[in-house]
Amino acid sequence: MQGALFALAFIAFCVLYLFLTFLIAIPYTGWAFVFGLAAGLLLVTFHAWLVLASHASSPLQRPADGYLGPRPGQSRRDLHDFAWPQYFVHQVWLDLFAIMNRANGDTLWLWRAAWRRIPPLRLPHQLVYRSRDGGADHVDRPLVALLGLPVLAIPGGFLVGLTLGGLFALVLLLAGGAFVTAFAWALGWLAIAVQRAAERWWRWAKRSTPCCAHCFFPAELPVYQCPNEHDATLPRQSDRHRDLRPGRLGVVYRRCGCDTRLPASRIRAGRTLRARCPKCDAPLPDGAGWATELRIGVFGAAGAGKTRLVEAAVRDLTMSKGGATVDHVTGNGGTPGVGSARATTLRIKRWRRPTLVHIFDAPGAALADPARNSRYHYFDVAAGLLFVLDACSITQVRAQHATAPGHLTTGDRIASHDPEDSYQALVTALQRRGVETGGQRLAFVLTKGDLVAMLPAGQDLEPNSRSIRDWLRAQGLDNLVLSAERDFRTVRYFLGRAATTDESEVAAPLRWLLAREGVAL
Repeated sequence: MQGALFALAFIAFCVLYLFLTFLIAIPYTGWAFVFGLAAGLLLVTFHAWLVLASHASSPLQRPADGYLGPRPGQSRRDLHDFAWPQYFVHQVWLDLFAIMNRANGDTLWLWRAAWRRIPPLRLPHQLVYRSRDGGADHVDRPLVALLGLPVLAIPGGFLVGLTLGGLFALVLLLAGGAFVTAFAWALGWLAIAVQRAAERWWRWAKRSTPCCAHCFFPAELPVYQCPNEHDATLPRQSDRHRDLRPGRLGVVYRRCGCDTRLPASRIRAGRTLRARCPKCDAPLPDGAGWATELRIGVFGAAGAGKTRLVEAAVRDLTMSKGGATVDHVTGNGGTPGVGSARATTLRIKRWRRPTLVHIFDAPGAALADPARNSRYHYFDVAAGLLFVLDACSITQVRAQHATAPGHLTTGDRIASHDPEDSYQALVTALQRRGVETGGQRLAFVLTKGDLVAMLPAGQDLEPNSRSIRDWLRAQGLDNLVLSAERDFRTVRYFLGRAATTDESEVAAPLRWLLAREGVAL
């Protein structure tokens, strides 16, 4: 009797099991799998929105991560700028991995939660047992679990679909992120190449390479300072940007480590930011990198009157004439360790973009020594040169000046160095350094012309270029005149006076040099 009942129960169990399997589990498991796929896609999309919209935390590539500190001697100058890197340089991969980790974490949590809620299964001989008090037989929960296995296929299908849908979405996200990143890199490098080429053209066409008035270094890449003051919690000199060009820190703009937006271009940065010399850290004039910069080198023997000539010319040029405004920006009376060279910077503004004119006056004793004049880099890139010759240093004029009455001499210092040697010492050194002097202009200034005019040797001296040239040749300086006209493209002669009330006559050499560079005053 018990065997028959057990057989009937087994048959009923099989029928119920088949019913649950074929009529409920199989149809609804397919739908659960489809919904799981959709849920996996939505799960990854949701986490992508959380991460990309900054609603969820993810690792950040901070400015301090790649900052090497103020060491301008390194080749990678952008690694010495305290600024946020572009998103597609590194942060995009951090965000993608953050999305993947968050989606995988949620999927594993659902799998663990479902597994914990499945009752433990036992062996067949353990499914029916007799209670300890000798009562009737009881059916344990594992039997219910065994009967519910077909039904459990529905959430199982959902979880499998969720897993596959999430994996598919992650693959799509990684592939799409890689494609967008590659496209952004290609477009970024193209934009960087175009902008850097445009900056190089601008620097060449507008002659906007700054020059430091303290160490005379031509700073092709100035150091620009963040306008926001950095506190003590930030690294030392983190406000200095040594490579403010389109690059990995920004194509159009860059964001400083203090969250200040800066232009990623020397042209635009020169209009608004303060610039410093990358070699000596001295401040550069406002507009460095944007304004046109012209360098005029003044040379001649010691005592020839170079400093007096420059000072008088600056006084005249600072007067607003011809619609242009000329301001005396900076001036130093000599830089220790560089031969006490003097530098004067003028800002000439006629239109929107100003012109910075640097007038460098090096000591004659240092210029006469080729080993020492090599440290004056501005002569190598000067727009024009101004040679000052003391008329009283010429042999015939010196002899007449020594025997002239006292009222004809002023007691001024007379240059003792040979006129031709004072010229050849610098020009020959420039040519040896590879400087094409044949493309430059030379203003040849003969000083103390009013004193010479009172001597017999200066009776035929007139204040015009041809007369001065002929007079120099008549005084035995044929080689000097021929050398100057051979070495330079254009040479013009000017007459300077020791005592004159007309300062515009003293400034005529500088006006001529500037006019040939497109700066008419």
